Amino acid sequence: MMTARLRPQARRRNGVVFPMVLILMAVLSAGAAGAFTYLTMETASTGSRQAAQDARLVAEDGLERFVHDIPTVARDSMVPASGPILVAADSSVTTVLLLSVSDTRQRQLSSTAPVPDTAEVKAYLLRRASSASDSSLWLFKVRGVAARARPAGGTKAERTIAVYAWFAPGRMNVIGGWVSLTGADRTGNAGSFSGVDACAKDTARFGIVVPNDPGAGFTGSLAGITGKGIDETRSIATLSAQLNIDWASLSTGSGITPAFVIDPSAGISSLPSAMCARFHVDTGYAPTILVKNAGGAEYNYANLCSGATKNDDKRGLLIVTGDLGMSGSSGGKWTGVLLIGERFSSNGTQDVSGVVVSGLRATVDATFRTPSVLNAESSVLKGSKQYTYDSCAVGRALRGYAGLRPMQNTYTDQWPTY
Repeated sequence: MMTARLRPQARRRNGVVFPMVLILMAVLSAGAAGAFTYLTMETASTGSRQAAQDARLVAEDGLERFVHDIPTVARDSMVPASGPILVAADSSVTTVLLLSVSDTRQRQLSSTAPVPDTAEVKAYLLRRASSASDSSLWLFKVRGVAARARPAGGTKAERTIAVYAWFAPGRMNVIGGWVSLTGADRTGNAGSFSGVDACAKDTARFGIVVPNDPGAGFTGSLAGITGKGIDETRSIATLSAQLNIDWASLSTGSGITPAFVIDPSAGISSLPSAMCARFHVDTGYAPTILVKNAGGAEYNYANLCSGATKNDDKRGLLIVTGDLGMSGSSGGKWTGVLLIGERFSSNGTQDVSGVVVSGLRATVDATFRTPSVLNAESSVLKGSKQYTYDSCAVGRALRGYAGLRPMQNTYTDQWPTY
């Protein structure tokens, strides 16, 4: 008879499961914490990249806005005196632009209105213009700040870009201190016509320039015509091409944005009193004024302003589509550019500094070049006026037509934030 062998009873292991559970929970908690930390860091990193991208777009918007529509204050500051090459120690121009936030970068940061994006433009002068018609070289740094919420741990939404650009002043091809495409008749010995640059930044020009037909008719002394004297060797076609003035656009106002339009046919014959008062208090004020009187009565320069400011000196770009008369002693001195479509009648004592071009209708109207019309439209020069070529006055009158031309292959969006 076989005896059954009894198996020994397994020993009990109390207290093992609980520690194992604790260890497992610790491992899972560490994993969850790591995953959460990674997620937080990834969110912050993504937010920082998005912030940088937003800010870069804001900076580029600001640069484009500045280049295509230079603010008036900045434009005035960006016409430095000509001189040798210079690297400025600090910024010459600083402009802060508030940009539209109507696109995808718009962030509602408060319960009221959205906070606008901003672009701070700093311009550093690297090379001055060598002459009144030369371009200066600038470095533009733009710091864009996107108005957006910043995630925890994320960077500030800003980015700095930079580009080199040429600043070209408003220009015109100055052939002489006074040019008449319809010829000129001068009587008497008084008055002067100087082609010597009063600003001493440009070479001497002719004092008077007229086409070879009808030419010029002078009685009296020619001693008052200085610079390179008189030129009457070129045809109207040649002069028109060399002047390169788009009279079709200027005379209609489509090629410019005048500060004010005088239209006698509409009962508007003078400037607003506020503009006339500004001439008196602001010697840097040089607006563009358009007088629409083509084919009509001669416009009297003395009518520009009235009252206490009537005889104050005036400045800027004056475009007269028809005839212009400057006579007597009323109206004050004109400094800048005079562009006249038809006949110019000059008498009296008001001086002109800058440049004058008359008979511009001949550049676009062939019928205006017939001998009978040219004889009737020939400018008349009398009195004791002083006509003086002044390149600085021309530059100030045309400063609103200056522009920036970015230098190719100089753009960077990795400039250190300042």
